[in-house]
This record gives sequence, structure tokens and C-alpha cells, in this order.
Amino acid sequence: MRPKQLPGFCLLVLLALVGCKKSGNVKPANKRDTTIYVSGNSQLGPIVWTNRFAAVLPGLTGFGVTSAITASGGDVYIVGSSFAAGNIGTAVYWKNKVITKLSDGQTNAEGKAIAIAGSDVYVAGTVSANGTTDAAYWKNGTVINLAGSAAFTSSQALGIAINGSDVYVCGNIVKNGRQSQAVYWKNGLLNEITDGSAPGYAVAITVKNNSVHIAYNIYTPNSAAVASYYWKDGISTQPSNTFAYSELHAVTVDANNVYLAGNALTGAQVAPVIWKNNAIQTLPTLTAYTAATSINIFGSDVYVTGYDSGPVYWKNGIMVRLVAPTDYQTTGISIVTR
Repeated sequence: MRPKQLPGFCLLVLLALVGCKKSGNVKPANKRDTTIYVSGNSQLGPIVWTNRFAAVLPGLTGFGVTSAITASGGDVYIVGSSFAAGNIGTAVYWKNKVITKLSDGQTNAEGKAIAIAGSDVYVAGTVSANGTTDAAYWKNGTVINLAGSAAFTSSQALGIAINGSDVYVCGNIVKNGRQSQAVYWKNGLLNEITDGSAPGYAVAITVKNNSVHIAYNIYTPNSAAVASYYWKDGISTQPSNTFAYSELHAVTVDANNVYLAGNALTGAQVAPVIWKNNAIQTLPTLTAYTAATSINIFGSDVYVTGYDSGPVYWKNGIMVRLVAPTDYQTTGISIVTR
């Protein structure tokens, strides 16, 4: 007896089910997509790379630049400045490529750093009035001038970190008769790191387990020499293997380690370097025109943005080239999983 044949419709359904089971397009329930975002600048304006591919950030009426990037809850925030007629800056940030202006464009203002705490958006930068540049930060669009009534010639905010209800901002001040001083503010209260005998700038800040970590640099007047310093809870140290020239740009901390990123004169060439718990690592490069600009830790992976005759980032010391012409620069990196 011949076996019964399946009706044509049932056979098609069966084949479809088998095909679905074998399809490689079905994502396992526990698999998550990872997207790498890099902020930067170019002659075209402010840029964001998404998995190596660049797009100009929208919403500007003039030219613009980015300064930093962060992510929170799957949202990507990029801070920067817009410059319209008269070269007057407006502090801005983009959330998922949608722009928010923090200043009115009537007096100069610039955005330099960004931090997210819950639903609150904090941006550090500068505001200018009556010819004076003052350090400031914005919380959800409301500006707080950090100079207050202090008799500073000028001041800048270059980094920001949030720890519970405390707001930490790092930067520099200039007092009459002194060079620029590296400083930080905690809830608006000024703390001086350097004494102003040589120009000093605090460029990055983070807070972990209630300890404050700051990267700063001191410049030798009338010289190209720069010395980098790491400050933790009131104690300053120089990273190991210091050179005639070394300059920090970033600091970050995970559960057990402190990472610094910057550039150092190694031999006859300035090279991008990182320090992990004071142990130095020179990042691999292909050209003599190189730099490291920011650092981010994601799980056990270490990401560093930079430049090597073109925009790049390094993941665990391995260089990844971004798709762009050589005039593009990187300012930060953030990783999002969904």
C-alpha cells in the first residue's frame, strides 16, 4: 500500500516551519545588540559615528563642534557648541540626534562635558558676559554660574560628574597676578588643586565609591613642556614613566581600576598612551600624527578614541579605523546595548 501523501497546503506549512527553525535571522532571546557611538568634529560640522559610519548632527543654524558623549538607558547624549553669525557660541546637546539649546546665542556660551543622573541632564561649560568668561553648568537647561561673586579674571568648566545629590565640576580659574589654576567645585564650593605658579588645567573628573578622581596638566611657561597629574581625594601623583611631554585628556574608574588616557613623548614621537593603575601602555599606531582623546570602560573592554592620520578608536589596544576623511577628529565614545 502506498503511503498517503500530504495535501499540498500542509506540505507548504511544514516546509515553512522547518525553514523558520533553520533561519539564522532569528535572534536568541538572550542575545543583545551592541552599538558603538563616537562623537567628533569635521569641516562639515559636528559628527557622530554609529558603528564606524559618520553622520552630521542636525539642528544647527551655523557651524558646530562636539566636546563629549555619554549614554544612559539606551539614549545617547552628545554635548557641544554652535557658532552662528559673529562667532557667538551657543551651548547645546543632542539626545538621540535631537538638539537642545542651552543658551540664547546673544552672549557666548559653550558646552564642554555632560553627565546624566536619572532623568536629569547636566552640562558643564562656560558662559560669557561683560567680557568675562565664567565656568558654569546647566541642570535640565537652568544655568548655574560657578564664578559667583569671586574675583576671577576668568574661569572654565571642562568636566562634570554626579554622585548622588552632589555635583562635581572640574576646570580652571585665573586670578589677578596668577597663572591658570586647576580647580574643582563640589556643589558650587571651589577647591584649588594647583597654586597658579604655572598654568594648570583640570580636564576630566569622575567619582567612584565617594572618591573623587581628577586628571590635570601643568604647562611650563614659554615652553612646550607639559606634565600630567592624577589627583585622588586631595593627593596628587604623576603617572609612571613620565616624559618631557605628557598630557592627560581623560580619567575613568571601574570597580577595581583607574584608567588615564593621553599623549606622551616616547622617544622622538608623541604617542597615544593609557595608564591602568599607573602602569603605562602605548597604543599601536601606523603614522607619526597620533593622539588619544577619551577613554571609556564597558564591561571588561577598554575603549580609547583618538587620531592616527584619521579618526580611530582602540578596543583593548586594537585599532579600529572610522569611516571618514583625515580631517575628522574624535571627542568621545559610548557603547549601548539593546
